[in-house]
Amino acid sequence: MQNTRGASVEEDLVLVPTPSSNVRYEEDPEIWDLIIVGAGVSGSALAHSQGLALRRVLLLERDLRQPDRVVGEVMQPGGLLRLKDLGLDHCLDRIDAQQILGACMFFNGEEANLPYPIPAHAFHHGRFVQRLRHAAAAHANVTLRQAIVTSLLNVGGSALGGGESVGGVLYRSPDGLQRRAMAHLTVACDGMYSNLRPKLTDRKVDVVSYVVAVTLSGIKLERRQFIQIYLAEPLFSIYALSSSEARVMVTVSGSQRPSCTAALQDFLLSQVAPNMPRYLLEPFLLAVKEGHFRTLQTKTLAAEPQRRKGVIMLGDSLNMRHPITGGGMTMALNDTKLLKDMLVDVTGVIRQDHIARESTLRFLNRRKPLSAVMNMLANLVYKVFAEPGGISRQLLRESAFGYLARGGWCSRGFANLLGGLDERPYMVLVHSFGVAGSGILGFFSCFNPLTGLLKTMMMLWEAIGVLWPIQLAEGGPAIFFPFWNYSNAKICSSLEGQYSELDHDIAARGHACLHRA
Repeated sequence: MQNTRGASVEEDLVLVPTPSSNVRYEEDPEIWDLIIVGAGVSGSALAHSQGLALRRVLLLERDLRQPDRVVGEVMQPGGLLRLKDLGLDHCLDRIDAQQILGACMFFNGEEANLPYPIPAHAFHHGRFVQRLRHAAAAHANVTLRQAIVTSLLNVGGSALGGGESVGGVLYRSPDGLQRRAMAHLTVACDGMYSNLRPKLTDRKVDVVSYVVAVTLSGIKLERRQFIQIYLAEPLFSIYALSSSEARVMVTVSGSQRPSCTAALQDFLLSQVAPNMPRYLLEPFLLAVKEGHFRTLQTKTLAAEPQRRKGVIMLGDSLNMRHPITGGGMTMALNDTKLLKDMLVDVTGVIRQDHIARESTLRFLNRRKPLSAVMNMLANLVYKVFAEPGGISRQLLRESAFGYLARGGWCSRGFANLLGGLDERPYMVLVHSFGVAGSGILGFFSCFNPLTGLLKTMMMLWEAIGVLWPIQLAEGGPAIFFPFWNYSNAKICSSLEGQYSELDHDIAARGHACLHRA
């Protein structure tokens, strides 16, 4: 039996070995080129790219065992393209990754299909991360080390004070000793639970909901090449996790989880099971009764320019959005590629002034188009389809689904945004107007003029209430006009060319990816 990438399942299911921790402390240089805190997706990918650039890199990770997470399991098409640009697409081999050709949504007995022009992939997050770590550690100039970073240091090697530049880190090695490492650049990639973030930003992390992940084993999933989204209450999605497993992800509003396992089981059995596809009902009930589920809070965090020289944050350390659209890895890899490209222009030793405030602002400007799209889209999808509401919210939900169910450009364009392939923030606004127009047409077609007008007003008022705070959190109306928003002329020129060639690029690269798969 073979998976979607052509390798045998027996080979793929071999556990990815834990990479070795380099404990040859006596070989450490006095000053590293980079210290990367966190060997997750962005940290390992960045270490690999800088290893290729022949820089001395110290990659620190608190636990080198295979991560066991229930998010970061779907890599959208945009993430796959950036993975290929970083030369790391081979890390999807031998982990039983499943090809995803799009998403299908089910609502009130109807279906809307969102086809991807380039395949996405679903997989066990931990297997993928281990493959990335091995790729990074394969470079002789990259030192992968298990350690817990306890604090940031200034350029003199002392505890970091207010306004001082970052010059390195203090970390605790497995032998219990506190060790100091100095570098020209420190990169914080320590994820959603970042310990370094409070030192670098005042932005607050908001908890908006939680997800319950149920694992179904030994099943034959129908339409396994599509993410299946059921717009019930609560919303849940189903996707193939491996050749023999499927994941059911249940999105539950509110920041409070059920107080005990029994309460959570009762919730899944009473609220989710009645909407489960019939052929999956028995495996789902068995998985719930046997406790094959986990919960995780979902968090949001707006990106903010760092105030210190010598340090930069990537991935979830910098910016988080609701995981309902699976955009986290796409943004992590996009951040990594942008920083890699910026460091290509730096010849020789990386100096403190290369990571001055102006440089971090330039980095944030370059990432803003895609981050605005992914952040707004994730939070909009959660608000419209998953968050409970009254009659107005239901009208907005029906309008949005009706718009996507029209197919053609409506569904394809939305799928390009969802997949991280379209980096134009104003397209979110274009599709929002499309949802409104579709809803208005439907109301006046199905009801008398007075009722249609009333429903239209309710839906539009709800849409404004949902969209306005989300776009405001991303920078306000200026994000829809990116050429006004960025002062750097080179950035504007680059974005302009990228946007003009977008459709051609998607088609060409999609054909190449499909041919390889």
